[in-house]
Amino acid sequence: MSGWALSGFDSGSAGTKSVTVSYSEGGVTKTARFSVTVAAPPVVPGRVLSSIEIAAFPARTLYTMGEELDAAGMAVTAYYSEGSAGAVSGWAAAGFDSGSAGHRSISVRYT
Repeated sequence: MSGWALSGFDSGSAGTKSVTVSYSEGGVTKTARFSVTVAAPPVVPGRVLSSIEIAAFPARTLYTMGEELDAAGMAVTAYYSEGSAGAVSGWAAAGFDSGSAGHRSISVRYT
């Protein structure tokens, strides 16, 4: 089924989140809401964030001037001092500016 949209979900912080699902067909739109709980990652004693790596680049890398960054498909891996690693959410991309033509680099931050 297509024509539906999901909004309101943000796993960047712990807590209860309200999620809205909308579906449109034949000019009629219906919505439903439900709540989800986002848990904080477990605290591991002695574990310190060492570095991050872009494990998968965004699916889209070509933009027209004035468009917003679409990071869909991008995955970030965090590496920790005691040797563990894992995919993370809640990272932020900065430095994207499509106001003029040319090659751009962005920075990815995770804390």
